Amino acid sequence: MNHFKEKNLLIIAHNYNSFQKDQIEELANYFNKVYVLVRYKPIAELYRLFKIKSLQKHMKINAINDRVKPSNVLIYPMPVFYLPLDFIYRHLGIRLFYKARKIIKNEQLTFDIIHAHFAWTSGYIGYRLKNEYNVPLAITVHGSSRYIKYLKSPLWTKLINKVFEGSDILIPVSERNAMNVRSFKNTGNISVIPNGYNRNVFFPQDKYVSRKKLDLHENRLILLNIGYLQEVKGQEYLLKSVSILKENYPDILCIIIGEGELRRKLSEKIVELNISENVLMVGYKEHHEIPIWINACDLFVLPSLSEGNPTVMFETLGCGKPYVGTAVGGVPEIINSEDYGFLCRVKNPEELAEIVKKALSKKWDYSAIINYSKQFSWDEICKKIISEYSKVLS
Repeated sequence: MNHFKEKNLLIIAHNYNSFQKDQIEELANYFNKVYVLVRYKPIAELYRLFKIKSLQKHMKINAINDRVKPSNVLIYPMPVFYLPLDFIYRHLGIRLFYKARKIIKNEQLTFDIIHAHFAWTSGYIGYRLKNEYNVPLAITVHGSSRYIKYLKSPLWTKLINKVFEGSDILIPVSERNAMNVRSFKNTGNISVIPNGYNRNVFFPQDKYVSRKKLDLHENRLILLNIGYLQEVKGQEYLLKSVSILKENYPDILCIIIGEGELRRKLSEKIVELNISENVLMVGYKEHHEIPIWINACDLFVLPSLSEGNPTVMFETLGCGKPYVGTAVGGVPEIINSEDYGFLCRVKNPEELAEIVKKALSKKWDYSAIINYSKQFSWDEICKKIISEYSKVLS
């Protein structure tokens, strides 16, 4: 445990919440100080005035959850205003690098290794800081669909090549993701380490007690979906599958947690499919609220069109719940047995409905799911990350 107790770690992150927060706080056990430079969007504070629900998750109070954290973790926000346009996004890395460098200089931060989450923009910031401060750089590479965009654009490819070539440790979160990373030349040391979950937060709780706390009917079959309301998460296909399932399970209830640009469209689709009594959209929930919802469900369903290694998958398994989803990204590497869940093709509500039926009729060994999940707890995952650090830190 005392590997680097005299050393400091610098983290570059897109937020300090959910999986990035949990991993950072576990890594803090190994270091003297952990400095976290985290970007956020001040424009999201307009939610307070206009109640634009898609902005809620970007508000500083949600993007930077520093209400409970280890004393040796120090957070430094990097506010940034930008429009979601490709040519503007390409220049966001350099803007944030200058902000990061200013913070480091003003706060007189000293650090022995940098760890960035996501290749862009954090990886680019880390790459520039590595060159300036002559310390090792690790990058956790999340997601996979973004690299398709990078590979299609010579300019993006050049930028990401530079970041990857300048890193000392590359950590794709799945083998599928590693394949995308290897599409870039001279990518250096690659070690696949999946995302994880906090088993002090996500653990089995009584289903009926959880339902009572949430005022949910104790005898309904409940499906749960958690994710931003955007096309890539596949909620439209989930709704279509619910309309099919309704024929055999008239009392089925699908709960959707999340906000996003598709909320209105999905609400209209619910009415169109005549499933208003079978779908409950509960909006955004803070991360600490999620465990009770998972424990209240019978089945978790995430029919994404693309994924890297969804954290909610590990959290679901940690609560002892089976996972139903699509065979995308690194998901098949984790749901590698029907003891833990079922997978189907993307954009296929009929097939999704069939595997949900199969899952609802299966007698699950919940203890087997829980035991399987333990290898993905953050304490186990961070041991692997520390092992990678040890290769570049004396």
